[in-house]
Amino acid sequence: MEKQLIKTADLTLSSTLLCLGCDVLGIDATDNRRIFFFFNDDPSTRTLISDFWGGKIKVNPLELANSRRELLTRIHEETGK
Repeated sequence: MEKQLIKTADLTLSSTLLCLGCDVLGIDATDNRRIFFFFNDDPSTRTLISDFWGGKIKVNPLELANSRRELLTRIHEETGK
């Protein structure tokens, strides 16, 4: 059985999920307009996403900035730009 994934192009959501311990399972940079991030589709990740959109998440701003920087680095490695 193939593992279900959550796909998002939202950098802030992806940075927050990474900051909270979710693993980025992949990055798709084939679309010239957007970069997609992939996460496990499990109940805990779904809850975090719901809490994110509901404004219920609190994270350390420095950890969030570090997670964002890590994702941007991975994008640059993926795209070669």
